[in-house]
Amino acid sequence: MSDEFEIATQNLETLRLSIAEEITKLGKSERVNELLACSFGRVIVNEFKRGELSADDYGAYLVLRLEHIADWIEAAVANDEPWLKNVDELGRPKKLLKFANAMQIVREANRDMMLFAQKSRNVVLSQDDEELVKQFDNGYSLVRLLTPRALDRESGQMQHCIGQGAYDQHLEGGEYEYLSLRDPAGKPHVTMEIGVNRRTGARDLKQFQGKQNQPPISKYQDILIPYLREAKVTIRDASPSLPYVTDDHGTWHSVYDLPEELEIKSLRFIDYAVYEEGAEPDGTKPIRLPKRLIGTHSLSINGACLSGEIESHPDDMNISLNNVHFTERQTFLKTTGDIHFTSTTFVTPPELIEAKNFIVHATMPESWPKMIVASALLDSYGGSLPNFPMNVRCGHFKANLGFEPNDQVHDIEVSGSLVIITTPDFQAAPRGVKTNNLVIYAKNEPNLEHVMPDFPEVSGIIDVKGFDGCAFPENLPDSTRIIFGGEITLGEYRNNQQRMQQLPFN
Repeated sequence: MSDEFEIATQNLETLRLSIAEEITKLGKSERVNELLACSFGRVIVNEFKRGELSADDYGAYLVLRLEHIADWIEAAVANDEPWLKNVDELGRPKKLLKFANAMQIVREANRDMMLFAQKSRNVVLSQDDEELVKQFDNGYSLVRLLTPRALDRESGQMQHCIGQGAYDQHLEGGEYEYLSLRDPAGKPHVTMEIGVNRRTGARDLKQFQGKQNQPPISKYQDILIPYLREAKVTIRDASPSLPYVTDDHGTWHSVYDLPEELEIKSLRFIDYAVYEEGAEPDGTKPIRLPKRLIGTHSLSINGACLSGEIESHPDDMNISLNNVHFTERQTFLKTTGDIHFTSTTFVTPPELIEAKNFIVHATMPESWPKMIVASALLDSYGGSLPNFPMNVRCGHFKANLGFEPNDQVHDIEVSGSLVIITTPDFQAAPRGVKTNNLVIYAKNEPNLEHVMPDFPEVSGIIDVKGFDGCAFPENLPDSTRIIFGGEITLGEYRNNQQRMQQLPFN
């Protein structure tokens, strides 16, 4: 079979490679990486195989908690937890094999974290465990946590995972600082992790957590923001916990009041609550997009409403939008990079979407742009396409669903392969589709006898998998090859139609 037909399954391999890359980026030990692969990695791949999760969707949701899961496993290894020794025949801890999805792993990590917090709440500290960094005028103070015992006590009182040994190794070397905001009675309210570049001294805010990893209330944000600005700390990811970004010049900007021109390498906003609770974006506080982005290689918004329109940006900027709603019309979204949409909606769709790869997952918009151009791949996963745009040009088109009949659609040109992974309720592809190769993979073996799409042109190969029988279009050229356990030209099929229809589709 031609390599082109690997499009239908390549996302699974891409997903595996992506998971391995994300695990490696955490910088954990080989043992922790192995345990992450057989827990987080295993369930993500299985969810994807079951059609419950897309390769790109996992990155916007579950990978946000990968570090949390890794901290839990690293703490278990550091403490030599007994459950690590109860393994199957392949040496995998049975506790990690019981999970069906990633959120179950997160809940287990949270449960163990809470148990540890209960034990560590009353840890007694010495003067060597913490040091005062700043005394604020209102009686609050900021202290630096210096020892594993200090991290354990902070974890116990704040009920998050900074203790248990997961962060102990970061206390040496000067590349990380752990700070805690204390009230006049000495009770902690915010824990911060700051990365320090030992060569340049640059400081980057990596975590800004309240109790139980919840966003700190505005009162505590207001205390700490002046200190962080004065200390020239930059922000990696904006979130409701701290809704600010720092541009390439170190200037702070509220995401709710971004300037018309913003010079920033990566503009990223993450609302963790959207993923954890399935909440809708907060429509009362839309993020106002700048008119001009300068030097930006990626725009990634996860869980928000957006207002304004970006009128200019670098030609190769990648755009990733998850659980996002545009409150104002976008004239166009155009880039030579990639565009990824998951559950993204528009008040009025843009006239043009153009990208190298355009990936659309989960809920589909009720209406589409007048034209879509994807030079490499248009990939649609989960949902239906009842109002698909009338004008599409793409290299390859992968639809992990069946098309609903739509006479409005009459101008889709696929220069490579159209791949449809379908279900028993598959109806028919829309009329007017021109493609070089057609690939249809059936789930649950429906019968395609009466629903074979009537394509005006399939110039290369038709590859059909998992169907009981098939009636091919009459207007295909005799040179078209049909694959079902072997390659046969359409002319040979027509000459032996009765015999060919009785052959099984492998």
